[in-house]
Amino acid sequence: MWPFSRPRSPDDRLLRHARAFMRRGQWDKAAEVFERLLAEHPDRTEARVNYGAVLYHLGRYGEALEQFEQALAADPSLGQAWLNLAACANQLGLMNKAREALERAAAADPKMRDLHYNLAILHLKEGRPSQAMAELEAELALHPSNAAARALSAALESTLFRP
Repeated sequence: MWPFSRPRSPDDRLLRHARAFMRRGQWDKAAEVFERLLAEHPDRTEARVNYGAVLYHLGRYGEALEQFEQALAADPSLGQAWLNLAACANQLGLMNKAREALERAAAADPKMRDLHYNLAILHLKEGRPSQAMAELEAELALHPSNAAARALSAALESTLFRP
């Protein structure tokens, strides 16, 4: 789950505070600040996407999904929000919604970090390990430092190619 950012005016104190809490992994505090920010400025798409990421980290997947849907209703071009929505849908077992969101994310940015990793997870949940491995290879070709993709690839490889 990656935070979303757009340039804002330097006086955007609440957003800066919320992001600082996110960077430190203080998810409850970040949630409080985002709730306050969105109460004052409900049209702040960037805040809504980041609040969704915070809710995801808190395990509040349904609420996070709602935040991403609201952000995407305002701006459907946000590839990262589609990717985050897919992660929430995946956690909630909404595989068709996850697939659709991943397709939208891929249309927005086919080289986005974690896109192919999330596609791999979807393939694994649907019982297609070979397709999952292909997605992991694509992820690692684009983002060789992706430790989660590397670990899943190694685990899947040992399962698929046992002697």
